[in-house]
Amino acid sequence: MSPTNVNEEGLRQSRKKLLLIAGIAFVPMMIAYTVFFFAPQLIPSATTNRGLLVQPALDLSSHLEPDGQWLMLMPNRESCNQDCDEVLHQARQIHIALGKNADRVERLYIGEKPLAPSEVMALEKEYPNLQYRWDPRIVEDLASLEQSVDEGKNRVFVMDPLGQVILAYPKARVDKPLLLDLKHLLKISNLG
Repeated sequence: MSPTNVNEEGLRQSRKKLLLIAGIAFVPMMIAYTVFFFAPQLIPSATTNRGLLVQPALDLSSHLEPDGQWLMLMPNRESCNQDCDEVLHQARQIHIALGKNADRVERLYIGEKPLAPSEVMALEKEYPNLQYRWDPRIVEDLASLEQSVDEGKNRVFVMDPLGQVILAYPKARVDKPLLLDLKHLLKISNLG
């Protein structure tokens, strides 16, 4: 073989490698482009959240300062009855189950009107680290988010560290679904 044939053979091999590398980058982009514009029915539309997604998100940053924490908001219109107590208990258990990420989440009970001092003391005794606040505007704003008639009214809302209420949970979903969603949010988010 002459030296020019060796150079031509080496040049062909180099071109094949270059085309292969370009194809590895270019082919997936073309497939994605084709699916996005010409076959959008192939794109999955399901979400992974187990709570009810609040769309558009409710901005409470002017009423509440999350201080870089995720918040579990538990609004209540009257004094804390048995349903309210069960939700508070579940929220405490979920908070404990978050383990090392528990310090990134706070629990906030929001009443429409101030509770009696004895009720506040009972809440503080039964649920340490539960923050209490009364604000009828926040309760009304959260009540306006009622989306699920089948499952009853929403009892717990998740607010991100930027002050946006993004998820709502009726009483039936205030347990493992809320825990799994919070774990997922804390895993993928650098906020809080």
